[in-house]
Amino acid sequence: MESQKQIPAIALTACVSEFEQQQVNLAGFQKLLAKPVEQAELITVISSLTGRNI
Repeated sequence: MESQKQIPAIALTACVSEFEQQQVNLAGFQKLLAKPVEQAELITVISSLTGRNI
């Protein structure tokens, strides 16, 4: 069986409750960010998830 590579996913939401965090994790997202998102924070998260310096 071929191994499947995980695609990094970031959830963006206005609601950051414990329940929301659990739902995001169950859905397979690696990170949850609260809106509005600062550009620098988004770049940092993308870089950390992809292992690339943007």
